[in-house]
Amino acid sequence: MWIQLGCAFLIFISLIIFSLIPYCGLSVGARSKNGTLLLSLCNCVACGIFLSTCFLGLIPHVIMQERAIRHSWGAAAGAAGMQMGHVENAEGGEKNTSGGLSSTADFLLNTQLLVLAGFVVILMIEQSIFACSGHSHSHCESGGGHSHLHNEDEEEMRMGRLSAGGDSASAPLVEGLFDDEDDDEMDAIVFRKEGGSEHASSPHHGHTGHSHSVSLSSGLSLRTLFLLLGLSVHSLFEGLALGLQGEGADFYSMMFAIMLHEILCCLAYGVSLAQQRAPMGAAVVSVLVLSACIPAGMLVALVVSMVEGSSAVLIRFVLEALAAGTFVYVACVEMLAMELQQLQGRNGVAASFAVAAGVLLFAALQSASHHH
Repeated sequence: MWIQLGCAFLIFISLIIFSLIPYCGLSVGARSKNGTLLLSLCNCVACGIFLSTCFLGLIPHVIMQERAIRHSWGAAAGAAGMQMGHVENAEGGEKNTSGGLSSTADFLLNTQLLVLAGFVVILMIEQSIFACSGHSHSHCESGGGHSHLHNEDEEEMRMGRLSAGGDSASAPLVEGLFDDEDDDEMDAIVFRKEGGSEHASSPHHGHTGHSHSVSLSSGLSLRTLFLLLGLSVHSLFEGLALGLQGEGADFYSMMFAIMLHEILCCLAYGVSLAQQRAPMGAAVVSVLVLSACIPAGMLVALVVSMVEGSSAVLIRFVLEALAAGTFVYVACVEMLAMELQQLQGRNGVAASFAVAAGVLLFAALQSASHHH
């Protein structure tokens, strides 16, 4: 027990350190042109890591849980059907041979359906908050008043963005201002402010996009809060699984694998905090919450190690599937879409390679942990 408590404390401290290192380092570097490009590329690597966490880590594990639940429920239903059959045979009736799941249970007990549900639920929650808070379209100003399209060139530029699949409602966090000689090299960097209270202006354009990264009273954007939610749920159940291993070789082997994965996730979360320019106080609190999830799961496992049933497995199955949907939404809709819209030309190609690098990095470390 004391060994597990000591490991829980070390995990807590380690995850704090690995979350704050990229946040502090990239927040300072983001003030320069090269630092901003590096920040965007690191965020693309983080997208690859989060997508890998979902498709290579969470979803396969949830599918295994679905199979275990189906096997357990099928066996229970089969036993109940056999008992009913014996009773009906004794009464001269026809034997009930139905030993499978009901059609409703068979439909709802579906990993892909729950992952999609997690995606849609997060989408609906975000858009509902946008509608209620009045920040669904945070207009950027130029000078003292709202800037509008004044000429046909600006209208054509806006329509070009819309026809290419862009939208003024999905402006990136960092606006790059390009010189006329080389569109691939950024001449200046303007950071979009959260919540619409402060506005970025561009000397080249009288119009900038709208913000979908609403800043709440905590100082964190919705994107960061949803990301924190998905990571926390996943980390909590990883801590539960680790705490149930006892103190033998299985415990240390699982801890090694989990730490490889969690360090990557914490590094990626720190990059996301830096990308969102989260205030130091709010960032530290969110890092403490995330870092405490695995130790909290371990402590809960120590307390309830003797209590485990089918309902607990079902709850874990549902929550982890919903968390996977959260990962897909945050990585694809919130993070990657904005970066690809901002990084054009050669920088866009570099962004795609950065995403691939994140995927390969996670896959390589996951393979190494399996061979350990």
